[in-house]
Amino acid sequence: QYQVGDRVMGAMRFGSYASRVNVPAHQIRKIPAEWSFEEAAAFPVQSLTVYYALQSLGNVRRGQTALIHSAAGGCGLQALAICH
Repeated sequence: QYQVGDRVMGAMRFGSYASRVNVPAHQIRKIPAEWSFEEAAAFPVQSLTVYYALQSLGNVRRGQTALIHSAAGGCGLQALAICH
């Protein structure tokens, strides 16, 4: 599934502020070819933040209406995408 040299992004609970990390394969995904490393680094942070806010804190469910403030930033845009 993954080869040495593949561009990947992933998430870790602890220890990710390092030059090198050892991430389990089930916690990584390939970076789309058109994305920069910066975009790939931001995507999981924004996505997990929004998912936690909507799912865990807000308990938002399919069919409900959500008001998203400041939808022009990274998390706001991701919230719109998830709620759509």
